[in-house]
Amino acid sequence: MQTRFDRVKSNQQVIQKAPSDIASISEESTAGNEEIAASAEQLSVTSETMNHFVKELAETAENLKGRSRNFRL
Repeated sequence: MQTRFDRVKSNQQVIQKAPSDIASISEESTAGNEEIAASAEQLSVTSETMNHFVKELAETAENLKGRSRNFRL
């Protein structure tokens, strides 16, 4: 009889602890998702900046190409 009581008590403790464990996992998951979102935002900004510089470089290259036609080699 005592072993059954011990098992019931042990199971009760597990059940009582489960919501706390789930909350901890949920908080960790939320923090991870926030980090991923921040990284994605930073990557987006970096991509936009790179796109801007690539366009500028293409314009400069085209400009230099046009100017180089003025010279004969």
